[in-house]
Amino acid sequence: RLSLGAMAPSYHAHLDSVEQTYLFIDRLFMALTVTQNKQSNWGVIGLGLMGNAIAERILSIADKIPIDGLYGWDLDSDRTKPFSALGGTWLSSSEEIFQKCDVVWLSLPHDRVVTALLSSLPSPMRSSVVIDTTTGDPEAPAHHGELLQKRGGGYFEATISGSSQQVRTGEAVVMLGGDTTLLEPFIPSIAPMFRRVLQTGPLGTASKAKLLTNLVLGLNRAALAEGLHFAEALGIESTLALELLQGTMAYSRIMDSKGSKMIAREFSPQAKLSQHLKDVLLMLETATRTGCQLPLTETHRALLEKAERLGWGEWDNASILHAWDDCRGAEEPS
Repeated sequence: RLSLGAMAPSYHAHLDSVEQTYLFIDRLFMALTVTQNKQSNWGVIGLGLMGNAIAERILSIADKIPIDGLYGWDLDSDRTKPFSALGGTWLSSSEEIFQKCDVVWLSLPHDRVVTALLSSLPSPMRSSVVIDTTTGDPEAPAHHGELLQKRGGGYFEATISGSSQQVRTGEAVVMLGGDTTLLEPFIPSIAPMFRRVLQTGPLGTASKAKLLTNLVLGLNRAALAEGLHFAEALGIESTLALELLQGTMAYSRIMDSKGSKMIAREFSPQAKLSQHLKDVLLMLETATRTGCQLPLTETHRALLEKAERLGWGEWDNASILHAWDDCRGAEEPS
């Protein structure tokens, strides 16, 4: 699958292709060095809901992937104990992660945080490969790839479709974007972590795919919330309403993961409402750049902003249900 003759630029091409050939060889060597090394160290930077779930998933299947040790770091030192309890080793800084680890997973709040982190790395750096799960602007990954290339490292996107709980149990889907020379040798190591691995194309395409899937997913969640609100107004008991929705053409998979949380008003976070609002704002910014109109997403943004104003931003995104509170009586977060 990694044939130099098939993938490298032609000998007869112009000078730029010679540089591309050297880059191809460099990336291939880096990828094979890391993936063939049975003693590779992996790191996770950003140990919030998703980063912690990634760490837990890695450690739960450590016998299936080429990992010797898992190391972690986060600005919030309160996350030390949960990560250490999983079996990971906490390091004192992001710099130490890059010094220690062959593969570094990023799970950060925004692409701007990724840019700042990668810009701070020394040049040349240890030949680390960065796997970035951050949801961000689709234009950012190409810049991130250049930052790592200049420092002797590699970079590809691994955006995730699924909640932290689904990542923990291996039910999430991962979307990979980047140079296939670097990316493909990692697929056998990444595949056991997820239900499905999708390759989307060059850098930036996985971020586009994440915004697309999150747009539809979020609207399905909002539709479920409004449906349950409507059922209450009609006098249909909520459990029966959910059963009706799941058993008819109205069904969407979000009902399986969020329906019971909405009915029980149990909003311990698997994915925070404020984080999804950030993603929705990214969708709208990207749509503006492309001249695309998203009227349903504009409405969705207003609902999320209302729920956030009511105090539900740090709770599960199923708490969008509370955007209808003024119709049924407000409920305070507790």
